[in-house]
Amino acid sequence: MKKKFFIGLLTAMLLYSNSLYAISPTMLNSYKLSRRLAEIKIKEEIIKKDNKLIKINLKIPKISGMADKELQNKLNRTFRDKIISFSDNLATMAQRYSQDSQEYDLPIYPYQASTDYQVHYNKDNLLSLTITYYEYTGGAHGNYVKEAFNINLRTGKKFSLADLLGKNNSYQKTINNEIREEIKENQELYFADDVQNLKALSKDSNFYLQDNDLVIYFQIYEIAPYSTGTPEFKIPLKLFEF
Repeated sequence: MKKKFFIGLLTAMLLYSNSLYAISPTMLNSYKLSRRLAEIKIKEEIIKKDNKLIKINLKIPKISGMADKELQNKLNRTFRDKIISFSDNLATMAQRYSQDSQEYDLPIYPYQASTDYQVHYNKDNLLSLTITYYEYTGGAHGNYVKEAFNINLRTGKKFSLADLLGKNNSYQKTINNEIREEIKENQELYFADDVQNLKALSKDSNFYLQDNDLVIYFQIYEIAPYSTGTPEFKIPLKLFEF
């Protein structure tokens, strides 16, 4: 329960303030029919620090090739600011722990903060990537949260499941049915109670695009133990009627 609360708190901190990304509902086909933008590339910035209090290894995605440089810079600032904020918060926690360890004679060990990212989809004027935030603050293992950025590159706005599939009124049912069927094949990997109570997905559910699939994922401890990782479910886009 403590671990679930901690992951929920970390998730809330990382995903706070999405007002920058709200857009009106738009069908996937409308993106595909639009003219292709100039080739967009994703480079990376790497930041490393290592001292007795904390080890930091950050990989920050950096978009290049957009015609609208102001929008490109705005998106890059969003990625960088979120990652640096995550690292700074953990560095502050490490400093406090160091002070407490000296006062109460506690064992001293370095905290760890790292980020990585993966580009899943970069075409049709859409960019879909995930950033994984990993932290270690003691114990048997660290914890991590995966955040998806699904962005309309024409506007710089983030799109939700409802924006992508909203005109298909049965999309939530289709997704839940596909997830349940896949879970049945490996039920031992999941928490029985959480799977049994799997609720309808909200428009803010975790997802990304990959090739011709919609990928729904859950954070660690959300529906499965740590050993399962972040459960991911690939659902062919052809199942949704556009």
